[in-house]
Amino acid sequence: MIEYDQPLPIEQEHSSASMNDKFAQLDIGLLVSMLGEDTDVHCMVFNAFIQSAGEQVKLINAYTESENYVDLSFQSHGLKSASKSIAALGLADICQQIESLANINSINEQLIIDLNLCFESVMADLKYYCQQHEAP
Repeated sequence: MIEYDQPLPIEQEHSSASMNDKFAQLDIGLLVSMLGEDTDVHCMVFNAFIQSAGEQVKLINAYTESENYVDLSFQSHGLKSASKSIAALGLADICQQIESLANINSINEQLIIDLNLCFESVMADLKYYCQQHEAP
């Protein structure tokens, strides 16, 4: 699996730094390198994430409460992958940590709090991005 330590450079109307300032949870440079510069494609992918990821977070919270580590690991892995597909690397990192702990039948409650806070921030960024870029 490829790890990205820094955003990839892109050339477009806005620099990746200025775009990343607007969308703190999204690596816009990475997003463009994966999906191209078509913001309609970005929003299509973002909307798919918005429709499904909330259920994954609910399940992660429920599996944490019930100490169901197998399903916790599975849902964390799925949300990690989905987060990477939208360039939400901070959320993906939290999911990776939860998945790793669940694999050894453990959990860190602070990570679950962090997951929920980060998820809400990602959702706000995605919705704002699409409001700014989708055709009316």
